[in-house]
Parts: sequence; C-alpha cells; structure tokens
Amino acid sequence: MAGIAPGIMMGVTLMVTWWWQAKRLNLPCQPKASLREVWQSLVSGIWALFLPIIIIGGFRSGLFTPTEAGAVAAFYALFVSVVVYREMTFSTLYHVLINAAKTTSVVMFLVASAAVSAWLITIAELPMMVSELLQPLVDSPRLLFIVAMRCQHNSEHSLCSLLW
Repeated sequence: MAGIAPGIMMGVTLMVTWWWQAKRLNLPCQPKASLREVWQSLVSGIWALFLPIIIIGGFRSGLFTPTEAGAVAAFYALFVSVVVYREMTFSTLYHVLINAAKTTSVVMFLVASAAVSAWLITIAELPMMVSELLQPLVDSPRLLFIVAMRCQHNSEHSLCSLLW
C-alpha cells in the first residue's frame, strides 16, 4: 500500500509534464479512435493484458513469491510472444536465451567474487583492524565524520575511474 501514493504522484507528474511539453512544442493531436478501433486493440492485446492480473493474482492468492512472480511473468511473456502473437521464432528465442545466460553468468560471477571477498575480509579480521584504527577518532565525532566523508569520496572516485 505504501507504493500507491508515490505511484499516483509519479503518474500525475508524468501526465502534466507530457501535457506541458505537447503544448510548448505545439504537437498535433491524434484523431480519436472509434469504438471499433478501441475494441480491436483490446482484443488484440488481451493476452498481454493478462500479465498484471496473473502477477497480482498470484501474490494475493499466495501461489508465488515476488521472485517466482518474475519467473512466471517471463515464462508467460515468452509463451505469448512465441505461441500467441508469433512475434518470436524458436531460433530468435534460442539467441535470446543465450544472451540472457551470458548476462546472468556475468552477474553470478560478480556475486561469487563478492562472497569470496567477504570471506577473505572476515578471515583476515579486517573489520577489527579498522575499528582499532578508528578508535582514537571516536572521541571526536566531527573528525570521524570528516574521515568517513573522505573515504566515501575516495571510493566514488575509484569507482568512477574504473567506469570511465
């Protein structure tokens, strides 16, 4: 329930922003769709419109957790794309799955590296060494705050230098 109010605020903000941009840039209006066109669009998109219903229904009924909901949603989207809409062939599905496996392997390698690093840091008792090093600064909260800010700046600088 806590996400409803921010979601509504974001939606209203986006609508106002787009309305303002359309007026400012004098964008032309699209002709209104007839009732028949609206019905045809609804019928052609009904399979895709079931996805949020499946996710929310699964949550509310207790059939699956949020993680499982992601898997169910991905499987349903693949099924609809390949079988119902026929937008994806099995050969393109193969390439999509290969790319997903490559991306997942990179992420899992990062997770495994982080786990090894955490284990090494724990075995080396690095947190205890750092706390002993910072013990004299505890008496002066301002000095401790300045040191922490400097460490934050250094870590951001190191990260940015790796990325660019």
